[in-house]
Amino acid sequence: MKYKRFFKGLIEDALTVAAILFINAFIAFNVSAQQDISDSTGIIGNGRYLGAKTVDGQTTVGVLGIDADGNTRVNANSGEDIVLSVAKTPVARINSTGGISNVTANSPVLISTPVAGTNIFSPGFNLVPPTVTANTAAFLGGATPTPLSEFEIYNPSASTVRAKAAGGATINGATAGGYLTIATKCSVRCKYATATDISCSVPACPTPQGP
Repeated sequence: MKYKRFFKGLIEDALTVAAILFINAFIAFNVSAQQDISDSTGIIGNGRYLGAKTVDGQTTVGVLGIDADGNTRVNANSGEDIVLSVAKTPVARINSTGGISNVTANSPVLISTPVAGTNIFSPGFNLVPPTVTANTAAFLGGATPTPLSEFEIYNPSASTVRAKAAGGATINGATAGGYLTIATKCSVRCKYATATDISCSVPACPTPQGP
């Protein structure tokens, strides 16, 4: 009976060692298969990425890292999007086929005397509300314009509206703090060259043809 217990203990110990060796080999295999993904939760380097698990928990994806040129890289699986969020609410998507796109259109509140930093067209795509009072306005961006920020505005309403330069900037070199009129069913694109100068295209109001 004594020897039986002895050999049983040896077998159990051997199985435990074998299990540990198997697990270590499995981990080593996965690490070698994903050399660019770090298992660190702190600072990483050497061109490696911080990893995150897919929703099924089966695949680790390198999502954030620094490349050899010092650029910060945000990465997604092939065919998937990078989604930018604020307070966990998606605000934009980036993919390899469509570039950057808004998840939802910005919908500014236009009033007769807009308030800087409150009644604004936000960078990205802006959709004027379908019911709006004629000649009401919103500023192009925040109270202090951000150079290179871009705006696209479409006016589907039956009223003409205005897009005002923020921070006393000029639109196409005209009067500081001026505005651009956007007629019904027209669209316009604007971009701040500097904090004091914004360039806007002539509002486009294409006439449909066909069918």
